[in-house]
Amino acid sequence: MTTAALLYDAPASSLARNDCEVSDAIGRLSIALSHADDVDALLDDPNVLASIEVLAHASARRAKRRGALMLSRDASRVVLPNGLAVDFSQRDAPRRILLALAEASALEPGTGVHWTDLLALGWPDEKVALDAGFRRVRTAIWTLRRLGVRQIARTRAGYAIDPSTSIAWDVSNDVAPVRSA
Repeated sequence: MTTAALLYDAPASSLARNDCEVSDAIGRLSIALSHADDVDALLDDPNVLASIEVLAHASARRAKRRGALMLSRDASRVVLPNGLAVDFSQRDAPRRILLALAEASALEPGTGVHWTDLLALGWPDEKVALDAGFRRVRTAIWTLRRLGVRQIARTRAGYAIDPSTSIAWDVSNDVAPVRSA
């Protein structure tokens, strides 16, 4: 049986409007994955991509409803839990630091990232004295908090996003900024 026969023939633009569509998309993907011999062919299948799109949009809508911190793939656009969208596209270091904190939180909520790691991620390819680097990281964290990302906490291991904060990834990248960072 082919992947296309296992999956429902929905156009890629169809979006889940209810839980039944989401459940159907999950079921179709599970079946397709269990019968897949070639992962590349599976990822080229428009029906698989349509199911993934349904799930991504449903996830983004649910995140908005529950007040999650929602980031675009590169954290250039962020929707705060209060619904305010912030554009970080012109703030490279704070954007990269927020991305690192969100990725760490997504893997294991509450995981701290040491300031030296944030320095290396925020200012790649730059040689910075430790005291100056520490101030840079503190300023970037202060900037993130000032712009509304107040869920960042200091831990023993470094900085972390509060584990009670839900992180969501907006894969559609259609988060329109309301306020420029």
